[in-house]
Amino acid sequence: MKRKQLFFYFLTFVYIFALSTENLFSYTIYKWKDNKGAIHYTDKKPEDSIDVIEIIKTKKKPTDQKDEVVIIEDANDNHSAEIEEERIQEDIRQYWRNLALNIEEKKERTLEEIYITEKKIDILKSNIDYYLINGYKADLMILDLRYLEASLPPLFKKLELIEEEKERLKYEARKQGIPPGYLRP
Repeated sequence: MKRKQLFFYFLTFVYIFALSTENLFSYTIYKWKDNKGAIHYTDKKPEDSIDVIEIIKTKKKPTDQKDEVVIIEDANDNHSAEIEEERIQEDIRQYWRNLALNIEEKKERTLEEIYITEKKIDILKSNIDYYLINGYKADLMILDLRYLEASLPPLFKKLELIEEEKERLKYEARKQGIPPGYLRP
């Protein structure tokens, strides 16, 4: 029984010691703002008249040998606001530019598809002429030609729809006050 009691006292002592040494190895950093708007970081508690913004507890000792670090924020507030505004404007410009570029890419792909189809039709027509002139049958080539010719009207319709989409984008941009230059690829 005595042994269990000693063990219990020993564990209690270790627990209390561990709790009390936590403060020995932790550091407190105070963050506060002075009358001029400068932010201060210090490991010494500021005067009672100064409102502390934040108390930071850390396990590591600050490596800086100075007692206090001062960061002046107000001087850069206007500059950072301007930078943020420029970034927002750039993001808006990039968004609208990407929309315009996507439409332009669709248009280019469709035009390329039309060009390739027209070239295939021209080549197929010359092959059919050659076969017929030399007395060969060209039935399968004629079927291919009809298929290719039938595929052209949907491509031209697709091109018209892309142009309409481009006009809708321009209208939407004008409606939201976006400068026309944002839509140039």
